[in-house]
Order: sequence, then structure tokens, then C-alpha cells
Amino acid sequence: MSIILVNPPSLYHMPKFRAEGKLAYFELSRRQVGENGFWSLPGEHLGLGSLAAACADRGIAVHIVNGQVLFHRSVEQTWQAITRAAARHGSPDVIGFTGPAQVFAENLHLAGLVKRRWPGCVTVLGHDFATLNHERVLDEHTEFDVVACGEAEDCFVELCLAVLDDRWPEPVPGMARRGEPFQPAQVLDIDQLPWPIRADLPLVMAADLSPAVFTSRGCPYRCTYCTTGATASLLAGARRHREKSLDNVLAEIQDLAGRHRIRHLTITDDLFLSKSLESRERSTDCARRLIAARLDLTFMIDLRVDSLDRDVLALLRAAGLRRVFAGVETSNPEQLAAYNKRYTRAAERRDYIRSQLAMARELGIDVVPGIITYHADTTRPELADALELIDSCDIESAFFFLNRLIAYPGTPLYHHYRQRGLLSVDWPMPRWEFTDPEIGEIERAMLAAEAEGRPFAGLRQMFASLIGVAAATA
Repeated sequence: MSIILVNPPSLYHMPKFRAEGKLAYFELSRRQVGENGFWSLPGEHLGLGSLAAACADRGIAVHIVNGQVLFHRSVEQTWQAITRAAARHGSPDVIGFTGPAQVFAENLHLAGLVKRRWPGCVTVLGHDFATLNHERVLDEHTEFDVVACGEAEDCFVELCLAVLDDRWPEPVPGMARRGEPFQPAQVLDIDQLPWPIRADLPLVMAADLSPAVFTSRGCPYRCTYCTTGATASLLAGARRHREKSLDNVLAEIQDLAGRHRIRHLTITDDLFLSKSLESRERSTDCARRLIAARLDLTFMIDLRVDSLDRDVLALLRAAGLRRVFAGVETSNPEQLAAYNKRYTRAAERRDYIRSQLAMARELGIDVVPGIITYHADTTRPELADALELIDSCDIESAFFFLNRLIAYPGTPLYHHYRQRGLLSVDWPMPRWEFTDPEIGEIERAMLAAEAEGRPFAGLRQMFASLIGVAAATA
């Protein structure tokens, strides 16, 4: 008898980059972001680690198969790892699968194999994608018995206990079941959760990926393309964005630095710092505590371009901050309105973005601007603005020239694109078409050049030429 949690290998993009069967997820990531961009990528799956810790707290042993950090290049490799885990620990009673729309086909395939090998095993699907689309998942895919909606540290444990105690299939709040009314679970106090089990940390560090922590869950914003915001909007009021106490956060970081001797970590909060006074005060307090702890480690955070505050960043820099991912998306005012992401007056937007990013760099902080290079209504002037953003940072990442907006099922953007008739593929991984076919030709040319192994400088020159920018060098 055993419980297994699975993170599939994430191979959706491999055919597009002519890397099918040749590269694993993180190998493709290394190729696209370069060595200078790779070191801050978080390799741990904190969600599965947290589920495993919650189960361990109740005396339930859980085994994790993380196809990404195992550098699997096929779903078959992940299936073999699942069968090896079952051979070591006993036939599985419950197997939980996780992941966004990109890996739904992988999870579906693996769940089908599980049902054929172990018909009595209860199969669970979790993640934002599953939460936002649980009715469709259960209606159309009998490979999954239940969907864990939202956070699962409580409901997954209760499900496992019910199965192990022969009480299944009694209802479990938070678990959606086929043909039954859904009963939501209580919103969790994330300070009461045990720290994630870090079984994959040696693999992560050996691969030169980053260990990770989370200090909050949810997001106060509602960008139309984001599954985090859409999932958080299902919760009640103030509970949509919750923060751990800094005592808890610092204790976990000190444990990582002392017991595991990490020297860098990535804070995986969707938004570590916002422009609210409360967020700035919390970030300042966190920085001062890190400075006082003298841990001698560096870290990375995610924020929005309008969250870049000089005083707060300067203090965080002194505490070890070396890189920020700054969500910019685009300088196009109409598109920012479509994303529900407004951060300054339209007439000042380009200068504002430049000054915000420059300010962070002046403080000695690497800035990775989040740029949505292609959306359905992309124009050449927008691509020229994107090139200017790319030139404004010192990270040579091919991904900047390739990033295509994903209309995740269940988000407002997905429904908007669907209503406009832009989706040529609806489910599970939507595919939209450009309103300007010439932009599609630019995207295809850039994808082909990257797949051929053209270096960053060559990709930049080609991109500038395709969009009609006069200067072909940075």
C-alpha cells in the first residue's frame, strides 16, 4: 500500500523546438535562457513537497515522482519511475497528479496507465488548471476519480485517510467528484502548514537549479491571463491573498542555509512585493531580518514593474537580492487594459517602464522583464517596444523572442478569445490565431531560428530585421 505524487515531465513545447525525445524540460530551459538566466530557476515542486509534509504530519508516507527534476525526456520514463516506486513501496492506493494545461495530456496518459495497472487506485488531479475546470475534467475524463480544488494540504490528507481506512468513497470537502455537488474546503492558514519535504533538493542543487521557498499564496491582482488570480478569486475576500509570518519565513530560510548549506534561493510567490504600503513595510522588515541573520545567501523575487520601489529594493539588495522578475507584459495601453494590468498613464508608459527597470539595475539587481511577445492582436510597433525591453536587460535569453501568451482555460482571457472566435484549438491547451498573419510569419521564423541553434545575438539581429527596426545590433 502506498501513496504517490507525480509531477509530469512537461514536454508540450518540445516538438515546436524540434527537441522531442532529445531534451528534458530543464535542458530546454537552459538552452533558451542561457547559463546566466538558468541559476535562478526554481527546481523544487513546493506544492508536492507541502502535500507530502502534510501527509507525513498525519503518519502517511508519500513518495514523489518529479519528472521535471529527474530530467525525463518522455512520459514513458515517468511511468517507469512510478512503477519502480510501486515495486519498492507497494501497489498504490492513491496517486495524485499535478500541473498546468501544458501537461494535462501527460497526466491523462499516466492516469490511464495507472487505471489499467491498478484499477482500484484512486486518481487525483490538482493545480489551478484542474481547479478552474474541474467539472469538464470529470465529465470528459474518467481516468481521474476526483479533482483537488485549490489548496490540497487538508483535503488530500483526508482523502488518503479515507482510502486507507476503507471509508472511501465518502465525501471529502475540497475534492470534486463526478456527479456530486461540490463542497469547498476551509481556507488554510498557511502558517500552520509544515515546511515542504525537500526530497528533490539534492537533485535540484546538482543541476545548478535554485532551491525555493514561498512566503505567500494567492495574488491581490486579477490579470485576465493568470490562473493564480482566477483561482484566488474563488476564495472569500481577504483570504484570497495570504502571507506567512516573517518569523516562519526566516526560520525556514535559516534551516535551508544551515542544514542544506544553500547559497541562493528563489522566492516563488506570484508577487513578493506590491505597491501597497503594507507590502512595502513587510518587505522592508524581511530585508532587515535577513541582514541581521547574516546568512550569506542571495535570492530572487517576482514583482510587477509598478512594484519597483527604490528604497525597498536598496534594502533588499543589502539583504541579498540579486535578481527580480518584473512583470511588464507590454507597453501597449490597449493590451494592458485587456490584461487588466494598468500601471501608469499611457503617454508616460514607455519612459516609466524604462526608468523603473533602469533604477533596479542601478542598484546592482539583475532585472528579467516579463514580456508577452506575442498575443492575438500583436502589432509591429509592439514588437519594436518588446525589443527595446529586451535590450534594456543584460540577460541573453532566446525566450524573449518566443514567448506566446497562453489563454489558459478558465481565465477571463480564455473566455474572451473564445467569444471572439480566435481559438483554433479549445482544449486542453488552447491555440489561438493571429489577427495579422504577418506577425505569425515572424513568430514561425523566430521559432525555426531558435530550433536551429542560432545564438542570442543572431536571434536579436533577425528579430530586428523582421520587424523593420533600422539598427540591427544592440
